[in-house]
Amino acid sequence: MPPPPEKEATRSSQASLRPFPAPLDPCVLGSLFLISVICFITSIGIYIANQSRQSAFLVIIILVLTLFLWLLSLFKRRTERCPLCHGTPYLNTAANKHVKATKLPFLNYGISNLMRTIFTRKFRWMFCGQLDDFLKKRINPTNRSKK
Repeated sequence: MPPPPEKEATRSSQASLRPFPAPLDPCVLGSLFLISVICFITSIGIYIANQSRQSAFLVIIILVLTLFLWLLSLFKRRTERCPLCHGTPYLNTAANKHVKATKLPFLNYGISNLMRTIFTRKFRWMFCGQLDDFLKKRINPTNRSKK
């Protein structure tokens, strides 16, 4: 006996409401990591200017915080995968990049994709060249051609 049509309709509507992949977690941790790197560079400048024990203590605390955020960000960015090419959009690897893949000057492809996701919510997968827009509502998360 086939299931009633109401249950089938709720399953498909629940699937369309879940975006794939959810970029919020790796982008939040990645942006916190980038902010902590800027704070670390600033604290080194403060230490060079002051040469005091308090500024040295500040450098050490911010270094530990930066390393902790780097580890969290690394593990979270590693979990995101492209459903088409199974590549990681936020981590740079030694694999060949797609012709359409672009990066920002002085940054690698992973950090460039992270910055684009934070600011524009769009980026291009670096291995398959597919343009991904997180502002568009997905119809089916397994089929990337229907957006």
